[in-house]
Amino acid sequence: MQLKLDNIKKEHNLAKAVKSDDAEVPVHLWNEKVFFGPPTPDQSGTAPFLHSRLIRHYRRWLLKDCMLYLRTLHGKSWYDKKTKARGKGFDRDVEAVHGIVWRSTENNWFEFPMGSRLKFFRFPQKYQTMARDGVPIFFMGPKPTSKRAQATNMNPDKKAILKDKLGNIVHKKYLAVLDEELASLIKYFGVPKGVIDGVIQDWRIVYHAGANGLND
Repeated sequence: MQLKLDNIKKEHNLAKAVKSDDAEVPVHLWNEKVFFGPPTPDQSGTAPFLHSRLIRHYRRWLLKDCMLYLRTLHGKSWYDKKTKARGKGFDRDVEAVHGIVWRSTENNWFEFPMGSRLKFFRFPQKYQTMARDGVPIFFMGPKPTSKRAQATNMNPDKKAILKDKLGNIVHKKYLAVLDEELASLIKYFGVPKGVIDGVIQDWRIVYHAGANGLND
């Protein structure tokens, strides 16, 4: 029995590991749970209607939570540039809230084509700044200053895949180009995400923090 369970777990982990980033969401599984089986022709339009109503409900309450947070910390007139009684970190709060709300309007019930951002104001107070700005990096010596360019003599197929993967990150606005603050470059490379019967299912980007001295 234990061996059978171990095999099931192994198969599950393998399937998860080799799943393509572009794989479609199996919406039919959700529909079958809701309707206790495959939807009938009369029910086929019900699920999309539920999805649209649920995502609207989510966005509405998310916006209310964001506005409540800004009013509580920065005053009822936080949006007025003449207001002087704003709390600490106002600009970062507004930027973060903008990202949260904007992404919620671009996503749907099952997929996040524009990614997501942490709802930092729902974290315990002592972790909210870290959830909003990211985990700080501490240095015991000089920061990395390597600006050696990425190698260009890679396999053309792999290069095209990496370009597509990075393009997706830029499209979701996860990566911002700040030339005036750029101190060091980080190299990256692609590794197969999973191989079935000798066929690579997808690729994963690995950021090589050791190449520019960041690990040190």
